[in-house]
Amino acid sequence: MSDSREMNVDQRAADAARDGGMAVADEHAEAQWKAEADAIIDRLARTQPEVVSDDVWEAGLAPNPTGSSTALGPRFRNAAATGLISKTGRARRKALESCHASPMTIWASLVFEGERVPEADRAALAVRCSKAATWIEQPTLQLEASTRGREALVAVLRQAAEMLGEG
Repeated sequence: MSDSREMNVDQRAADAARDGGMAVADEHAEAQWKAEADAIIDRLARTQPEVVSDDVWEAGLAPNPTGSSTALGPRFRNAAATGLISKTGRARRKALESCHASPMTIWASLVFEGERVPEADRAALAVRCSKAATWIEQPTLQLEASTRGREALVAVLRQAAEMLGEG
């Protein structure tokens, strides 16, 4: 078993490697792509209470011309540094197949212009989404929808439950 000093040295090295990789990705990203990513993050932060990287891709950000999707991380850090968003301490899995369902940070908007769902309501809604997904998955349930439609609905409900804190 290693002592805490070794663990701290390893963590510092891991943090330094992460930061170095993010700096390289940001340096190699084209200025126009970064400006487009920043604009989309800004728009999303103003129109929804939380933002994740999948939201940015779904909003139409073109792939980074350098081929690296990791350049989006520094754009989120930039948005946090300017007071647009902050980390929630929560994460959910990425939807992009190429990302292998790795965790992505959920960022809280600090400039959201809409109505936020109270935490107690979020928890109740999460439980309802989770229960609805389980109910729909029952093989005895006769739905008119196709199997593919059922699977899509279950996926949406599970994602909603996860986003709301029940996943």
